[in-house]
Amino acid sequence: MKNLFGLLLLMLGAGTMMAQGPSNSLNSRAPTNGGGFAANSSIIQDFVNRQVGLAGEESNRIAYEKIDGSPYLNKGPVMGDLMLENNNVINDILIEMDLFQEQIIVTRENEETMVLDPKFFQEIAIPHDGEQIIFRKLNPEEPSTFYELLYEDADITFFKKRYVTMTEGSNNGYSKKDPKFNQRNKYFIKQKKDQVSQIKLKKKDLLECLSTREQKVVEKIAKSQNLKLKDEAEFITLFQKMKKTTDN
Repeated sequence: MKNLFGLLLLMLGAGTMMAQGPSNSLNSRAPTNGGGFAANSSIIQDFVNRQVGLAGEESNRIAYEKIDGSPYLNKGPVMGDLMLENNNVINDILIEMDLFQEQIIVTRENEETMVLDPKFFQEIAIPHDGEQIIFRKLNPEEPSTFYELLYEDADITFFKKRYVTMTEGSNNGYSKKDPKFNQRNKYFIKQKKDQVSQIKLKKKDLLECLSTREQKVVEKIAKSQNLKLKDEAEFITLFQKMKKTTDN
């Protein structure tokens, strides 16, 4: 079925999909002007819908209108790229990420929406707050879940899970509180042999995951660079400096 699925997708038309090498990543790709799923014939589109699409997104959207805040990554669909499990890429398709339901939603040319089945995809590139960010299946303990890649090298991968919780509303007769979506993050590092550890953005948490030698390197870099290690940017700077130290 995977081979048939890949073959049909390759029939979508020039500009929609481009073949990639086995180790390629959307992180290094430049946008093109393809039409995404909109280029399909109706027969191929119906097949793709059945194989990679799920129903029910519209009912969620209607229910969300009654809740404060947003469960979505962006304010609306944005143009992004999808990398399939066979390393082929679908370029320039409208993507919306529902972080509450953990759904990837694409919008077709006729404005119909479709929820994708994550088992057919390995990577998503999507703009957010002026930056292109990468989502990838990075945690072997949750093989169908997409995480945001923050940093990676041969020794360590730093990533996070964006997720949304909902605070229930209340009405005690005197005051009313509407239900509300709350966007949150969980942070992880993955070391060699796919060892994954959840951490808080604190130096103490990071040190507990590292070897004695690595702990000494972290302490030295943090001191020389005046890193408090309390935010994503400082963690990324630390890992970059650690990589240079290892290379030297």
